[in-house]
Amino acid sequence: MIHTVTLNPSLDKTARCEEISKGSLNRLEIISYDIGGKGINVSKTIRALNGVSTAYTILGGAVGQTIREVMELEYMPLFASTIEENTRINLKVIDGQGHLTEFNERGPIVDKRNVMEIVYALKANVKPMDVVVLSGSLPNGVKENAYEKMVTEMKKLGAVVILDASGESLKQGINSIPTIIKPNKKELCDLFGVDKLTNSECIEKAKELVAKGIVLVVVSLGKDGAIYVTKDEVYQAMPINVKTKSPVGAGDALVGGIAYGYDQHYTLEEIIKYSMATATGAVTTNGTKPADAKTVKGLMKGVIIKKK
Repeated sequence: MIHTVTLNPSLDKTARCEEISKGSLNRLEIISYDIGGKGINVSKTIRALNGVSTAYTILGGAVGQTIREVMELEYMPLFASTIEENTRINLKVIDGQGHLTEFNERGPIVDKRNVMEIVYALKANVKPMDVVVLSGSLPNGVKENAYEKMVTEMKKLGAVVILDASGESLKQGINSIPTIIKPNKKELCDLFGVDKLTNSECIEKAKELVAKGIVLVVVSLGKDGAIYVTKDEVYQAMPINVKTKSPVGAGDALVGGIAYGYDQHYTLEEIIKYSMATATGAVTTNGTKPADAKTVKGLMKGVIIKKK
């Protein structure tokens, strides 16, 4: 069973604007609305792959009610702690060159009680070898060590814990040694306090993290695909050439593929192919919509893996 945690969910508005002109009128086209937040995007991916996950989140106001209703319509199991203030709305704009500009709200203030309600619900439902995905930004009012504490609690239950965060919450979360982490190159640079890293240097930094006890470090490299590092193996998966509609949510789809692969007890190479195919499939859809299982299966044939 897969469980996803999204402490700072959102309603995402994604639009295209051929050319963004600062300080003047810009007209948005091809607008789509999707329920979001990184963990919810992971649950959407798993649902599209015909898998099952329970999403744990914090919802408030009319926006939160919309997210709840969409998840019910999509038959996505949900546990939600409630607040009065509206869940945030994020705007993501893609220009004619495919560059993504994001305007994300900070979100409502969340009480410690809301986080504890989610932790209690997880404790009541997570079984040994279940996969728990902790991902996304932390909301207002929640301390940066929230993931660190949650990783510890989930490991006590015998879960496989995937942490997909950034900044201080990632840095502190690593202290509890999650099973898997998935930083992108910038997040890895921030973690080690450097301005830039080559792909080879990313592998060396990932090995340092594995040496701490993390089982799998996946570093997404954008146009260069992703690297997957374990104690014994290093692979680079090359990207598949497809027509991109929206890069939004591709990283979350990658995590969804990893979580699904672990839940299905796939081999590492199968997990690599599956997760790369889900990430690639996500960029061929509008907004943060995931690709369906048939599309992902077809894309897997094009994934090239290089052992390093």
